Amino acid sequence: MMNTRHVCMIDRFSTTLAAVGPEPSSNRLRARCQRLGVGFSHLEGDRREKGMKKIIDILARFNPTSVSLIINPGRLHTLETLHREGTPCEMFDSQCRIEASHYFKKPEHYTWEHIPFDISSRENDATGHELLIYYPATTLRELQRELSKQTRISDTALYLKSLVAHSLLSGKEEALLELEPDTITFWVSCNGRLREFFHHRTRNTQETEFFSIHELSHKRQQPLRIAKVTGTLASNRSLLERIAERARCRLEPFQPVTGLVMDTRTKNICRNGSGLKAVSAALVARTAEEA
Repeated sequence: MMNTRHVCMIDRFSTTLAAVGPEPSSNRLRARCQRLGVGFSHLEGDRREKGMKKIIDILARFNPTSVSLIINPGRLHTLETLHREGTPCEMFDSQCRIEASHYFKKPEHYTWEHIPFDISSRENDATGHELLIYYPATTLRELQRELSKQTRISDTALYLKSLVAHSLLSGKEEALLELEPDTITFWVSCNGRLREFFHHRTRNTQETEFFSIHELSHKRQQPLRIAKVTGTLASNRSLLERIAERARCRLEPFQPVTGLVMDTRTKNICRNGSGLKAVSAALVARTAEEA
């Protein structure tokens, strides 16, 4: 199928294979998915070999000619940095390696990505503002090596990049709250750039509730009225009701893929956060490819 984009989304606790391409009988796009209950958390320790084999098997059944590898390793280390606009990529990467050496005993075991902040409100400012995101590289490198034996990996990206890029498609400011059992991540983005970002590890739902309320309700020029919510704890209705009430902010399910043609199986997969992230990443990648 021409112009179809394939994504292998390896989330914390599951893997989703997604394809987005034209629907022959209409002008709409069709999405199809397959899901496996094995994710990054299953690729550590004694479970690594078995988990890797299951991911390779589902990729073989999906049989794409090439795939974008989108990952959510869970353990993220973030750092905001300023740099001169127009800094060459080689120099910027060198600066990222230097920063890693300040934070990690074994910086060679980490890789990084960066997402730009929106600086459009700053006049005559030649300073770039980026969010650096470091995460362990060992499992990622093994994934790339093993999956590339099955199909061509066209690119690899952290899942946050495609979710932030989704605001470029919508053309609107988007606030997204991601709730997992051990982390909370919150960001506001517009036109594919960050305006706010917060990531914190949590030990229980009380901490999840506290940090969520704090991030949603802190002072802004314009109060935040609506935020989208995703993640494993997005199904905890009582938790969301408490957060929404105390933060005075309406929480809505993250639904980035409305309007696509889907069969029943794909619709069911897209009821969970991992499926939505996979289809959203494929849609973003396909749109960027056509731009």
